[in-house]
Amino acid sequence: MIFILALAFVSVVTSHQVDVTDCLDGKGKIIVNFANVEPWPIERNKNASVTLSYTIVQQVEEAECTQTIYKGKLPLRKDTYSICDLTPCPLMPGNQTATRDIEVPNVVPPGDYRGEDKCHNRNKVDICCGSYNITVV
Repeated sequence: MIFILALAFVSVVTSHQVDVTDCLDGKGKIIVNFANVEPWPIERNKNASVTLSYTIVQQVEEAECTQTIYKGKLPLRKDTYSICDLTPCPLMPGNQTATRDIEVPNVVPPGDYRGEDKCHNRNKVDICCGSYNITVV
């Protein structure tokens, strides 16, 4: 029993629920509810695991996403990925989760950052946008 409690404590200490602001004001086909980030704070030269909790409002066949990381207003890193690499497509309406590992290179200075993930369908129509704050140590 003590081991289970200790394991639960370690899990609470090393992960963090990050609030995600919907950049499309609820008008997208995918609404991100929150993200769990592990480890927290994010450590340089290590991978961070991000598990998203989201709601699919309308079926999504496929989507390309761009993740941009900002320091202040300055974009520092941009990465593109297919939403179908995170979870099987098509995405059907309902609540879902997906996990993505993100490499954090040693050259990233410690500090507070803002991230934004924006996804669009094949017609270039935005279907999801989430903005969030992260800390790197």
